[in-house]
Amino acid sequence: MDDDDSDSSEGVQLTAERTQVEAREERMARARVEGRHIDLTGGGDGGDDGDEWRPSTPGARGARPRKRARVRGKRGDDVTAATICARVVSGPIGGATGCAPPSPREGEEDAELAAIKRRVKKMLARGLHAGTPEAEANSAMRLAERLLHRFNLDKARLLADAEEEGSAGAAASLAGGSASVELYNPCTNRGVNIPEWTSNAAAAAAENFSVRWYFNRDAAIGLSSFTFYGVTSGAQLAAVAFSAVCNRIVKMGAAHEVDPSEFARRGGAELSGVRSAAAFTKAARESYRRGLALGLFDAVSAAKRERAERNRRRLSTARARVSSGEAWRQTASDEESDSDAAADDDESAAADARSTPADGERRSEQGKGERRTPAAAQAEHAACAPGDVELAEGESRARAALVKLERQQAASHALVAHSEKIFEQQLHAAGINKLSRARARQRSTVHRHLGAHFAEGRCDADKININQREIALKDIKDPGPL
Repeated sequence: MDDDDSDSSEGVQLTAERTQVEAREERMARARVEGRHIDLTGGGDGGDDGDEWRPSTPGARGARPRKRARVRGKRGDDVTAATICARVVSGPIGGATGCAPPSPREGEEDAELAAIKRRVKKMLARGLHAGTPEAEANSAMRLAERLLHRFNLDKARLLADAEEEGSAGAAASLAGGSASVELYNPCTNRGVNIPEWTSNAAAAAAENFSVRWYFNRDAAIGLSSFTFYGVTSGAQLAAVAFSAVCNRIVKMGAAHEVDPSEFARRGGAELSGVRSAAAFTKAARESYRRGLALGLFDAVSAAKRERAERNRRRLSTARARVSSGEAWRQTASDEESDSDAAADDDESAAADARSTPADGERRSEQGKGERRTPAAAQAEHAACAPGDVELAEGESRARAALVKLERQQAASHALVAHSEKIFEQQLHAAGINKLSRARARQRSTVHRHLGAHFAEGRCDADKININQREIALKDIKDPGPL
């Protein structure tokens, strides 16, 4: 009997030990998945309480802290400067929905659009080259954006003229497309928490190039993307500009200096809303970045409103001159328009060559009308008074200027209408029925004490050019033909 009892008790003990081992293995497997530490020392009393789950933090009893990799940079750098980076991608990231189909290939486009894109690429290459002087680089980037804008207007004018004829050539040149920019951690190549100021930076890029944008996050791969859609050329340039602006804002925020004694002056941990001076410095730099992005958006919007107001004043002035019979005279706005046109002299010459008939054609057209001898023409000119001739020439120039401005206005309206159609088509092609507005984030109490850093960021926003040259070509992963 005693032997049977001893065998049964030994079997129960083996079963209990086996169950305990299996339970520990299961806990260890879960610990590896969740990245936590389990104390198998028994807690000092040899009981089952020693197998309790404990977080691997230095303050937990019986837990051993894990060593964590720390990103170290130069003195004065912020951790954000090394953990957030932006890059342009040509299509959907990781197969995420929300990106429109790829843009048409350059070989399928007309020769004029290909020539324009080649010239824009040359301007961008000149502006992005490290050896280019700052003034020349800024001029090249500005001319690239201006040339693209003028080209879109010309195509929009052709589009308005071709709507009645049913021609689709101009519409093909202004085809829609999209380009995406993803924010990632360069150390891990994984997604990051999206800062609040990125929405203002994306809005500034979209406003500058007359496109729209939306934000998409793929939870499967943990990457977030900002997609710009509209006219293909504008969407691609907006993506490149947004990528450069994000990287620029991150670097400027990391270099922003915060007084070490400011944390104590703000009341320390009790009144400032943060626990340490390091956290206060990080929040101050983030507030500075918010000011930079908002200031950039305000500058772009103000420049666009100023340009629209200048065009409106020029049109109203030209109409007043024609209605009153006033002779045309060059004003400051006309001189500015002439200087802008001189920047695109090659394209203007090409357009004039296409629109102006050759000498032979002009002679043939004149031959179809009434033939006048040189003596008769000279006598007719002498019969007119010098003042009448000058007035007639002034009126004709004023009327020609009015016709030109009215055609530009009609082209702008046609471009806006065409862009609205493209916006709807791109969203439909991406499978997006409705864009929802993101929820507003709850602002921390520390931002009440960071108004000075935010205001300084808005003032320093003029140091960022939306057409800047600080775009790393290595960060551009084949955004498609420009």
